[in-house]
Amino acid sequence: MAESQATQDLLRHLASRPGHDEVKADFRQLLVEEFGVELGALDFERRVPEVRGRLDALIGRTILEAKSDLDRE
Repeated sequence: MAESQATQDLLRHLASRPGHDEVKADFRQLLVEEFGVELGALDFERRVPEVRGRLDALIGRTILEAKSDLDRE
């Protein structure tokens, strides 16, 4: 499946390492546009007892974490 121009623009913007709020908005849009996730099914920055801190995104039982520097992780 070919990426849409909107998706290419989102990925370019994410690659520029924008601030947290912009990443969250772009990530949400990417999940909705490219993966067909319903907006109401997304849960961002959710606290759960099993994890210190918050989950970046939760869809059902699927956890998504966005990292700016994988080498540092």
